[in-house]
Amino acid sequence: MFQELIDDYRCQATRYIEDALKLESSHWRDQDGDQWVATAARKRGLAAMLFKMADAYEEQDR
Repeated sequence: MFQELIDDYRCQATRYIEDALKLESSHWRDQDGDQWVATAARKRGLAAMLFKMADAYEEQDR
């Protein structure tokens, strides 16, 4: 019932992780170095929340 939502959350989370990795590997740099570190941390946090939500929906779907 929730499979499409679960897949969407996991896909979005994966993109956030990929973005964070790019930021951390310095492919994307701002003028303010602290800003890209903070942005990477926020993207990782959002990804973690999306993965948790996907897991919760998956649990409900069983």
